Amino acid sequence: MACFLGVICVGVVQGILIAVGLALLAFIWRAARPYDAILGRVNGLKGYHDISRHPEGRRIPGLVLFRWDAPLFFANASQFQEHMLQAIALAPTPTKWVIVAAEPVTDIDITAADMLAELDEKLHQAGMDLCFAEMKGPEKDIL
Repeated sequence: MACFLGVICVGVVQGILIAVGLALLAFIWRAARPYDAILGRVNGLKGYHDISRHPEGRRIPGLVLFRWDAPLFFANASQFQEHMLQAIALAPTPTKWVIVAAEPVTDIDITAADMLAELDEKLHQAGMDLCFAEMKGPEKDIL
């Protein structure tokens, strides 16, 4: 609609530029506020699934399995840390391991890498291990 209205009101090229600009803003907005989930086992389903969508899912005692569905970068690094700590606080048993299901994480910038190092240290001091599962090679290299 923005492109259509932009083309009608200000011209073809300007209308397309407005639509591209709005699409980029929407992308950044969604990346800065991504979906995350605490995962558990669900009878009859393979793999691990979001316990908010599958309340019958069983969590593994001592483990928080956390999925982040976006790249980790400056705009969402603090939100990642906040949601991770909240997931640990809501765990039904004392947490020993925190595993990030990192397959959806397609990039990590320096701000997020620094946050992860600080988070790892904080969790280690509290007697917890922070691990990553299914992380892609380029993101491993960054860390």
